[in-house]
Amino acid sequence: MYTKHWYSYIFFDTLLFMIVYLLVKAVVTVLGMQFRMWIPRTAFVLICVGMGFGLLQLLVVGESVAGKIVAVILLVLMIMGLRIIIIFYAFTYGHEERKVVFDGRTCVERSYSFLDPEYRYYPYINEVICGSECLGVSYEWGGVKEDGAPSH
Repeated sequence: MYTKHWYSYIFFDTLLFMIVYLLVKAVVTVLGMQFRMWIPRTAFVLICVGMGFGLLQLLVVGESVAGKIVAVILLVLMIMGLRIIIIFYAFTYGHEERKVVFDGRTCVERSYSFLDPEYRYYPYINEVICGSECLGVSYEWGGVKEDGAPSH
């Protein structure tokens, strides 16, 4: 019977993707930048889907009974964890972003609000990353600074 190598499993490819993502995120953070919000969200979805399909692949293709039992346990734990994460995500989803001009600079306006609006402004670098230093905080949509002066 043909034996698959460890690197031909989706589960291990997903683990490798997760490690590379975390390393790149660490480098970006050390350089004083951060990813735009769509990058971590996309990575999270890819990791969850990859882990799910990877565990299913281990169940179907795996040869040892112990490996299949571990895959079932991990799959059940992942499904239970995803339910909790979805509930948590529903209440913290308010991190919307848009590109605006704030104090004469092109910035990324990020909403940190659930019930009370709060907008923070970060230096715009490109569509993938932005600066990590907060340039200002606004409590009204459209770029009004903390002291009440309009930013336009």
